[in-house]
Amino acid sequence: MQPTHRRLRIVAFAYGFLYFLFIAAATIPATRSAIFSNPQHPSFGLELAMALMLFALFVVGLLVWSPSELGAGLLFLIWYAEVCWDDRFSERYGMGGGAGPVLAIPGLLIGLVLVAAWVLSRFHSPSSGNPPGRD
Repeated sequence: MQPTHRRLRIVAFAYGFLYFLFIAAATIPATRSAIFSNPQHPSFGLELAMALMLFALFVVGLLVWSPSELGAGLLFLIWYAEVCWDDRFSERYGMGGGAGPVLAIPGLLIGLVLVAAWVLSRFHSPSSGNPPGRD
């Protein structure tokens, strides 16, 4: 594993840990009011369920990373798109939203870096240093 990928994986796991702490605090009824302005809103249960599903998708992206950089990168990009959609849903029908896409930027960047690394690895042959087909 390259040092850059190792650092990126450490950042991804640190972000995942912070994400887990947020989900845990949102799930415990005693701490909900510290995170949300109105945890008694009628859409709170649906929004919490969507947040849990998004967290599960993020964890799947972390697990898929080892066998497939492209798969993990695409999952992180899909995750970011879903975070944006969830935020729009929350703004329109729920408790407000607004910060989701901004807080999810690290996941977006991780996805972009993984997809770019996969694309670059396809155009660069590590054995000869030349692009494939030009040996």
